Amino acid sequence: GYSIVAAVITNGKITIPITFKTWYCAKDFPDKHKTRIELAQALMVEINKMAPGIMFLMDGAFSSEGMLRFCRTHKMKYCMRFHSNKKVFVNGQEAQLRKHERIKISSSKRGRIVRGYYKGEPVFIVAFKRIEKSGKTKIVYLVTSERESPKKTISVYKKRWGIEKVFRTTKQHLGLRDCQARSAAKQEVHILAVFVAYVFLVIQKNNYRAKNPEQILHKMRRVKHGQLYDQFETFCGVA
Repeated sequence: GYSIVAAVITNGKITIPITFKTWYCAKDFPDKHKTRIELAQALMVEINKMAPGIMFLMDGAFSSEGMLRFCRTHKMKYCMRFHSNKKVFVNGQEAQLRKHERIKISSSKRGRIVRGYYKGEPVFIVAFKRIEKSGKTKIVYLVTSERESPKKTISVYKKRWGIEKVFRTTKQHLGLRDCQARSAAKQEVHILAVFVAYVFLVIQKNNYRAKNPEQILHKMRRVKHGQLYDQFETFCGVA
């Protein structure tokens, strides 16, 4: 029945989880159910109050008409993945992104940006070439509120990769999915504790100049590093 929608903050080098909201399945919890987009919007309002003007980076699951309208209405900066089957209106022509003549990239360029509309919402669309592991070239699309160069927009969006690393580490090494508690409240406490532990690992990663948070965790487990354990207790307010 439930999972989470989480928010992280990043500068491209350091990424830390800052908050989350619980998503409840409509079938099991009809009175508590909200869509993931609604939960994301609630998080965005909270974050924007604390950090006005912050850029929100999201994957393609959130780039709906409603989300774009929400961002425009609340004057929020955003950059999201845009699926190639989306129909957009650019320079008097409406077509799917992958078929749109006005968005095609010339052979001599890596990307381009155009101004257009998606279901009436004014947007900037960035198309760029990405080399896959197979060596093939794939055209990827982004939708953003900001008129920047394709290179800068792509560079900003790449910072979103940090959240994938957060979930990889918290799931594989910190037991994010391993809580046996049945109540949602206890599950949320567990998630919060995992995020606190992750933030500690990130801080120590930079202090010890480690490659990643996993190296600090392995160090603590392997040699039972007393200083790190003491610092963790202090960090959590235990000592």
